Amino acid sequence: MGRASELVSRRLVLKDSVSPDDIEKLVVSLNWELEGYVKRDVDRQVDFSATWRVDEVTRVYFVEDDYVDERYFFVSGVEWSEIERVLDEIQSSIAVWTLDELILECDGNIYPAGKGKAVVRLGVGAPLEAVDSVKDRIVGASKHREPRVRRRALRAISYTPWPEYRERLAELADGDLDEGVAREARVVLQALVDGAGSIPRPVNPNRL
Repeated sequence: MGRASELVSRRLVLKDSVSPDDIEKLVVSLNWELEGYVKRDVDRQVDFSATWRVDEVTRVYFVEDDYVDERYFFVSGVEWSEIERVLDEIQSSIAVWTLDELILECDGNIYPAGKGKAVVRLGVGAPLEAVDSVKDRIVGASKHREPRVRRRALRAISYTPWPEYRERLAELADGDLDEGVAREARVVLQALVDGAGSIPRPVNPNRL
C-alpha cells in the first residue's frame, strides 16, 4: 500500500453474527488470493489483519481492530468503479452494518456505554465524505455530559477525519473540563490538520 495513485474505500463493519467460517467462505467464493497477514500482538498493540489480491491493482483488507473492538473490510485500488464493485460483492455475501443501521443504533442507545459503542461504530463505518446524518450525531456525542462518551466521539472522529470536525475539536481541545478529553482532542485535531488519521489506520492518542 501507499502508492500516490491508490484509492482506499470506506470500511464495511461486520456484524457480531459473522463467524471466521463465514469470512473464509466469502474469500473462497470470490476467489481472492491471500497476499499476507499480520498476527495479533497485544504487547506491541498490533491488530490481526489479512490482505487478499483481487487483481493486479485491487486489494481487500480485513482488520480485527482491538482499539474499537470491531472487525471490518476495506478495499484499495486505482478505479472507484472496481472498488465499489468489490464492496458490493462483500455486502451482498456477508452481514455488514449499513449506514442506516449504524444511525439507528446510535439513536437507540441512551445509556453511556451503549451510546459510546454505537458512536464509535458509526465513525468506523462512516462514508469518506461528510454527511450531516453522521456528523451531527458524532458532534452531539462530543457534547454528552459523560466524559467517556465524549472520548468515544473523539475516537469516532479519528476514524472519520472530516474537515467539518475541526471547529468542534478545537472547542474540546481548549475548553473541555476533562483533561483526558482535552488532550485527546488536541491529538486528533493535530492529526486532522496534518492529514493523518485517515483510512486505514486512525490516530490513537493512547499509542503516542
